[in-house]
Amino acid sequence: MSYRVLAFGELLWDLLPTGKVIGGAPANFAYRLNQLGIQTGLITRVGSDALGSELLSILRSREIPTELIQIDSLLPTGTVDVTLSPSGDASYTIIPNVAYDAITLTEQMIGAAKVAEVICYGSLVQRGKTTRETLYGMLESAPQAVKIVDINLRKECFSRETVDSSLKYADILKLNDQEVLDVAGLIGLPKESPSAFAKEAISKYELRAVVITRGADGVEGYDSLGAAVQLPGIKVAVQDTVGSGDNFTAGFLYQYLRGESLESCITLANKIGALTATKSGGMPAFTADELKNLLA
Repeated sequence: MSYRVLAFGELLWDLLPTGKVIGGAPANFAYRLNQLGIQTGLITRVGSDALGSELLSILRSREIPTELIQIDSLLPTGTVDVTLSPSGDASYTIIPNVAYDAITLTEQMIGAAKVAEVICYGSLVQRGKTTRETLYGMLESAPQAVKIVDINLRKECFSRETVDSSLKYADILKLNDQEVLDVAGLIGLPKESPSAFAKEAISKYELRAVVITRGADGVEGYDSLGAAVQLPGIKVAVQDTVGSGDNFTAGFLYQYLRGESLESCITLANKIGALTATKSGGMPAFTADELKNLLA
């Protein structure tokens, strides 16, 4: 089966104070795009344990394809301990040495990559050598695909080398305002302003666009044609911010695949990210009415 979009990376359980919920940035992204009608395949790896089986069952119930998901007989399914601040902002303790650290390159994966229009990946999944080399091998096998990197800087899960490599492969960079400062420090880009960072990143890495989220303060985007867009935040009653950025990226790509402008792409992304924050977990269902209102 072929997919317009491939999401590569972690599938795991977010262990929230209220209980466990399915998570992982690529899984959240893939779920939302599939709900929006964009056929998206998820490339990841889970353990041959009860947690892994439950994840696969949930994905199938939500009509997310599982044929590219690998099963590990030794390593456990990934988990993340999540704590929430009084305002709903999430912080994460990511458990190491889990199944998604051992994704291996297969002919099936390469075949899917060669026909995909877009491949989305992040930085967290590159912490392990096996998965990192698999990702780079897959990206190199798909020169025609637009590549989106959604930087997620988590403690002890990134390095200067992995951030630099992520941008070298990428066409579109998405990150938040704090990550702008961190990435700028790591690879020597300007940090005096988001616009200076974005313009230099576009020039240095030959990117098509840089999108910077700023939480409640909104979002800004810059592209290689000189467009610069800033949008205010959308005020909502936040339940938690888990997965809001991943859903934002899905909304951006939905419009991008339709050939929409940078402003249109980040406008829909901003709305989807805000709506996600009003719900629990990174993969909340949107009702038909909510989807209709978003896409109107």
